[in-house]
Amino acid sequence: MTHALGAGAIRIVGDEMAGKTPAEIKAYVEAQMAGDDNERAFYWRTVDELGNKQGFLQSVVILRVFAIFVAATSCPGEPGPIGFDFKAPQTYPVGAMTYAIQAIKRAYSAYLTGEFKAPGDFSKANFEDRMFNVVDGVNKPLFRTSTIDKLLRGAVTAKQWRRIVDGARKAVKAPQEKPAVVFDLDEMSAPVADYSKIMDNDPDTDEEPDASFNPTSPVEPTAA
Repeated sequence: MTHALGAGAIRIVGDEMAGKTPAEIKAYVEAQMAGDDNERAFYWRTVDELGNKQGFLQSVVILRVFAIFVAATSCPGEPGPIGFDFKAPQTYPVGAMTYAIQAIKRAYSAYLTGEFKAPGDFSKANFEDRMFNVVDGVNKPLFRTSTIDKLLRGAVTAKQWRRIVDGARKAVKAPQEKPAVVFDLDEMSAPVADYSKIMDNDPDTDEEPDASFNPTSPVEPTAA
């Protein structure tokens, strides 16, 4: 599964870079990666010129990458993730979304210079929490995965999870824009944080988000 998410994120982010100059790519990636793991710019469906944000974890890139997991966990008559119920927190696909976000970060990082540089393997050794050695020889933890895991468990509401999963299911069904995204289905093998600044301006109701939103159409949120 991690291989499919890693490879899929590279292709999907590559779609976003199509037609951009190296300078435009560099600026775009810097905008998407702005912030820390509690609030990256690429998490949001839309960000207006005033910095108002809507659709936490419902951006085009997240839904398309997460759709790889949804497709892999679907079966006839029941779309993935099997057993998902937005009213039951124990069914939230936290692990899969954590990997999807890590895969997207890795894909954007491959374009930091404005030109694609193939990243290392998308493996647990490269993206999970680990100890690293600082200059003075003292080992300190690097919370690369648990930070995102705690964000998903502590900041994402039930209705946001419903919209995330619904959006990813639509992305699975929708025809893909060229260049096509290929799902490698046959290859699939935390610190305390303050989430008070995560302000999603979507109405907290059962209403669906703007019907004009299309998870297969490129959206370029502006960094706050």
